[in-house]
Amino acid sequence: MEGLPFLPGYTFNDVTRQQHNVSPNFVYKNGYPIVKEPSTGVGGEPLDIEGVLYCHTPDPVSYDPSLTYGRTQQHVPSMFKPHFVLYDKKCLAFKAFFKQGVPNSPNEHYRVHHVNLTYFLEDDTVQIAEPTTPDAGYPQGTIVRRCKLPKNTLGEYFHWKDLNNGVDLSANGIVYHICSCDKWTREYLMSQGVEVNEDEPLPKDPYTDRRIMENTTKSYKTPSFADKFYKFLVYDKKVLRFTGVWDDRDSEYGTFDKYSILYYLADDTFEIQKLPLGREERAEPYAPIEN
Repeated sequence: MEGLPFLPGYTFNDVTRQQHNVSPNFVYKNGYPIVKEPSTGVGGEPLDIEGVLYCHTPDPVSYDPSLTYGRTQQHVPSMFKPHFVLYDKKCLAFKAFFKQGVPNSPNEHYRVHHVNLTYFLEDDTVQIAEPTTPDAGYPQGTIVRRCKLPKNTLGEYFHWKDLNNGVDLSANGIVYHICSCDKWTREYLMSQGVEVNEDEPLPKDPYTDRRIMENTTKSYKTPSFADKFYKFLVYDKKVLRFTGVWDDRDSEYGTFDKYSILYYLADDTFEIQKLPLGREERAEPYAPIEN
């Protein structure tokens, strides 16, 4: 029966076995209970050293270390985003201006054009546009379409590292002077290690200021009907009367006086008159000194 497989129906109990005791696993050594590995099986039979039950090391098939120590946390790599997806719809906005000469004009010699310079981080392109002013008299709008601006004759193009407040930028023969930028642009440049200069005020255009002054509607103020002659006719001999006192008796040689305050409505003037006092009111506030 030793060659039979260990399957139901092929295993039989030994009917000749007389000992069914199990070897003890707990023994005392120096007065302390310790665990002892079994040296014999049931009834003193030798152990099946090839069995999984008596292996000193756990079976790698049936033993899962994660049940004891937990599963290890694996780092999940972040999803890759290409450059055009990461910087999509993100732009750097600057305020700039350029001067245009006006020849053969007795009223002006140059004009100042304010423009919006936009740098697209998606593909490193630049667009320059002038805000539209009603009845300006000259074409406005997009001056430089969205494209890469050549920086020099070596084939280099303008990069966002080249843009800052107070920097001159040349495009299509026109020199633009950058004056300021918005809050997000300043924070982005500073996060990239660029020291952003202070904002500069945009210069005013003398031609635009002159047109505003010429087109300003003049307002006229109608004089009030309540003039001096009208007040004389309506409020003549009409007076507001008030009575007041001057009480200075707390000080040495102080007096108590009554006054009449008159306000003339005809010409908005005041008059203060001192009123005579009665006998009791004229009494001295202090007693005579007795020798």
